Amino acid sequence: MNPRFGIDKLKVFTPDFQLGETLNWNHIPNKRKSGELETTHTPITTVNSQVVSGEKLFYNAPHFVAEIKGGHFSVTINPSKIHQSLTSDANHINEITGSIQREIRENLSLDFDLSNSKLSRIDFAVDCELNHNTSHYAEIIGGMRKKYNAGNEYPNGFLFKNTMHQLMTYDRGKKDELDMGYKHPAESNLMRFEARYTKSKAITSHCEFRSFSDLLELPTESMHRAYIKLIDLHWNPHQTDIEFKPLDATVLMQILETAIQHYPRNYIQAILLWTAQTNTGINAKELETALLHLGKHRTTVKKQVKQYNKMITEISFMNQRINAESIDMQILKRSELINQFVNPFRQAI
Repeated sequence: MNPRFGIDKLKVFTPDFQLGETLNWNHIPNKRKSGELETTHTPITTVNSQVVSGEKLFYNAPHFVAEIKGGHFSVTINPSKIHQSLTSDANHINEITGSIQREIRENLSLDFDLSNSKLSRIDFAVDCELNHNTSHYAEIIGGMRKKYNAGNEYPNGFLFKNTMHQLMTYDRGKKDELDMGYKHPAESNLMRFEARYTKSKAITSHCEFRSFSDLLELPTESMHRAYIKLIDLHWNPHQTDIEFKPLDATVLMQILETAIQHYPRNYIQAILLWTAQTNTGINAKELETALLHLGKHRTTVKKQVKQYNKMITEISFMNQRINAESIDMQILKRSELINQFVNPFRQAI
């Protein structure tokens, strides 16, 4: 399946609105703070020359949330829920937001200029069916994370964020079943990537659009570029190889003494097992020097070092075969993710 791209959520705000009445609005009044004798009344807006005070007015609808606070009106819209699929088509977005604007005018007695309203949040999303279930790619996504990684929010997911924007991945099919109330939702191969700009300052800094009208007038490629910027900011596509820890000579002597004491016949195997478990490297020269220092006969040392080298060679041969298959699989997983969620939209840059 080809990836589907679109706007999952957007929020606009404006100080330019007219409110006729507050009948259908929910009103949160000001609360008296600790130590205050009287409640401080904060103006929200004006209705027919009368000041309405409180924390805010709000209205929750199935496909939008409206709010008046501090002299500003804002509305959060989920175009993908209304359209029942992801869309970035300007006509679809305009039709969806236009119907919500009419509903706000008719049910909430509020009129506002949607075209010139500023964007304060926009979430871009990509859905794609992959070759395997989403957990198959967890190691790849987790291994690419940068310092912004903040755990997960949804099934089989990763969340990368700071105060201005977020990048999230998760199992979209499993989340849909959770939302429908399934007690045992099944894992799926439908993965979602979401790139979220959560502050107007972030949109101003990284996007080519500022207002709602900009969003509709600019080509879809401008949305692709905004999506890719968050991919680059939060996601590191380069795996980091495991580095062997340097081993202090004193520690090496202690390890050898312990191994010889407890495993006098098999201390070379014991040392190899310890180095594998601790990602520690001991070369043949270090081993030879340490054994001689412990008083082992030179002939014995030569024999043990030869055995050590032979075992290292055999282990390396097995590791090469196993790692080659593992690395090939990792490359395939990573390439699939990049080809589905990154490359189709990077072409816009």
